[in-house]
Amino acid sequence: MIYRPIIPSPAIAFVGRHNSGKTTLIEKLIAELTNRGLDVGSVKHHTHGNFEIDVPGKDSYRHKLAGATEVVIASPVKLARVRDLDDEVECCDIVESMPGHDIVIVEGYRKSGLPSIEIMRKDNERDVAFSKDFLEILKCTNLGNSSEETKVVLPKAVVSDISEVVIACENNNIPVFGFEDIFAIADYLERFYVRRKITLVIQAGGESKRMGHPKEDLVFEGKHVIESQIERFRPYVDEVVITSNHPDRLNFIKPNASLPIKVCRDTLPKQGALSGMYTAFSESTCPRVCCIACDMLFASEHLLSKQIEWMNKTGADIIIPVNKHGREPFHALYNRQSCLKAVKDALSKGETRVQGFLDDENLVLCEMSQSEVREAVPRGGCFVNINTPEDYERFCS
Repeated sequence: MIYRPIIPSPAIAFVGRHNSGKTTLIEKLIAELTNRGLDVGSVKHHTHGNFEIDVPGKDSYRHKLAGATEVVIASPVKLARVRDLDDEVECCDIVESMPGHDIVIVEGYRKSGLPSIEIMRKDNERDVAFSKDFLEILKCTNLGNSSEETKVVLPKAVVSDISEVVIACENNNIPVFGFEDIFAIADYLERFYVRRKITLVIQAGGESKRMGHPKEDLVFEGKHVIESQIERFRPYVDEVVITSNHPDRLNFIKPNASLPIKVCRDTLPKQGALSGMYTAFSESTCPRVCCIACDMLFASEHLLSKQIEWMNKTGADIIIPVNKHGREPFHALYNRQSCLKAVKDALSKGETRVQGFLDDENLVLCEMSQSEVREAVPRGGCFVNINTPEDYERFCS
């Protein structure tokens, strides 16, 4: 089977009435996004309870007709699954079962809770009728909130050729596009909804005074710890940056054809832990950065997956775990651009502590409690560091 990473896929729904032009628009949009090198998944909501996707008379169709409750159709290049359901599957569960896409385009599922783009076409009577209600909703609803009377949630954007709708959207700062504005719609999705690529930064620049030997050399269960970290996080990230003041100690790191890996020195003279964060953000090329330390035996890809989900939902600049010892910056997910600026500002003020930039008032910071971390990683231990020979003996012997 084709390997697919298990990164949660962001999704957006295109909603409208029958004959509003959803399918044609989505078809063009998928083609454009694909031409841009993006991996696109799609979900179609079929309102009819019984539909066939297999050809009558074929073996798989006959298996289903004979009474099989689930049939898998497989070839060297395609796979399909047909399964009977007792209840309709929620859209969020369908999207959750489709990891690894840069974006999932959903047709329909108005009540899914996904961000949506409303489609209204002037040649469709149902759309014209709906547009009148939509215009009234704009008059009496605070943008971004659902109307208590109509129970309608305003869309994030609109595609329409109805002039009154276009004007109203422009007046209310709702992005509005024409049916032929495929490039502009694709630009909008890329800016706000396409999966943000992630750099995994493994910090190995410490002096290891308490350990007595370089932490880059740590071995656990027959592998260098750094190698194991890269292996675990590979399905979730797009590049790896290893910060070390002794690159020669990392000759055991092998190039990876599917995952860029680079080793770099701290870009600033040593100014405490904050200079390491500066290197992490300045050397990364992806919009998001996950930082871990090279001695974290059980740094968890599952925690990162949950942090990605949180950042997608909240739009926060930082998703950071918190435990009894306080915040854990070395297993947090960061917005590279805003955090790099905050780190620069903190360094310019003589700050050396990581906490110095976390408190920047311009950053939106979202904390994960111990119980929320446990939900993502029931076995715990994500933040365990090997700082001394005694620590190593305890966990690695």
